[in-house]
Amino acid sequence: MNPCDENLKDRYKRYRSFLNDLLKNTKNNYLKSKIAGNNNNIRGLWSCLNEMGGRKRAKHNINNIITDASETLTEKVEIADYFCKYFSEVRTKLADKIQKSERKVYEPRRNVNSIGLIEATTDRLRK
Repeated sequence: MNPCDENLKDRYKRYRSFLNDLLKNTKNNYLKSKIAGNNNNIRGLWSCLNEMGGRKRAKHNINNIITDASETLTEKVEIADYFCKYFSEVRTKLADKIQKSERKVYEPRRNVNSIGLIEATTDRLRK
């Protein structure tokens, strides 16, 4: 086989084009059938559309974690409790790190002579 053979290059390009067209058509037919199969299933339809868009949901299986105290947790309930405790406490820890400001918060003045609008309901209109 001569790498400079124009006949061979031409055959290669035709087969490559044929294969790419075949793959594209097969994928389109697969996706069309999948959409048609989920026509009455909105969750399945969105799953199919996300898959078409390249957005697959990542699944994360956490088998164990190491806590701040270097303790290894392996039970799912223990891991869930640890995450719950951690994320419920992180707010207060971060809030404690924020320096308190002596500046007063601006509050707009209220004008007692202003007119306010309220919702017009049928009961109020009948009065």
